[in-house]
Amino acid sequence: MGDYGTVLHSDGETWTPVYAGIADDLFAVWARTSDDVWAVGGSGWPVDPVGVIVHFDGQAWTVAKRGTMRLECVWGSGPTDIWAGGTNGEFQHYDGTAWTSCSGVTTETIVDISGTSSQQAWAVGSTGLLLSWDGTTWTKIPTGTGAGFSSVLAFSPTLVWAAGGNGLFFTWNGTAWNGFNIGQDYTVLGLWGEAAQAWAVGPSGSVLYFDGVTPAVKASGTTGLLRDVGGADADHVWAVGFNGIILRHRR
Repeated sequence: MGDYGTVLHSDGETWTPVYAGIADDLFAVWARTSDDVWAVGGSGWPVDPVGVIVHFDGQAWTVAKRGTMRLECVWGSGPTDIWAGGTNGEFQHYDGTAWTSCSGVTTETIVDISGTSSQQAWAVGSTGLLLSWDGTTWTKIPTGTGAGFSSVLAFSPTLVWAAGGNGLFFTWNGTAWNGFNIGQDYTVLGLWGEAAQAWAVGPSGSVLYFDGVTPAVKASGTTGLLRDVGGADADHVWAVGFNGIILRHRR
């Protein structure tokens, strides 16, 4: 996903451009299956109603909704439970039939969402925003920091990570959130992993590998900004960034 409706598809070896039928910037994508994929974004002033939600059904991309504030992230637990978040607390939920606005949760910008089920999810964003979902209500969690979170990753109900700028890093153990610093030199813009082993990417081509919660610096071969990372398993991990950067890691 990228600027001006850019959509790329990989068959495991080659990336191919796909026509999405829109010119809006796209910032995030969530795929449940190969024929149920959602992407969100928006072009223009973020606080204007420029947001867009698009869907791929295996055959074509179509616009599902317009008119929200710009959307930055999307995540779902299944086909009838999908969340999208964005500028000034913009929150949208999909129940399998329609997208509806969930107002009044926060006025901070939501930049990432992750969860384990329809009853448990987390969202993070600007000025230390950390929200917890219990299946009924989003609740703000005090973090004691004004620094912005940029990514959240839920491994299980008792293991969640949230990270951001200047070494900001929090972990959830099922009972409490604990914060510590992974090093001021590291800003995390994207997180992905499984079984407490994860990859983090950020500015200047930075790549960190976590075995547990101890980070190790890995060479990326680029100095460009890496915006996000995702994968299917430990042998198939992709990182993407500005100016068309696509990196692949194979164990």
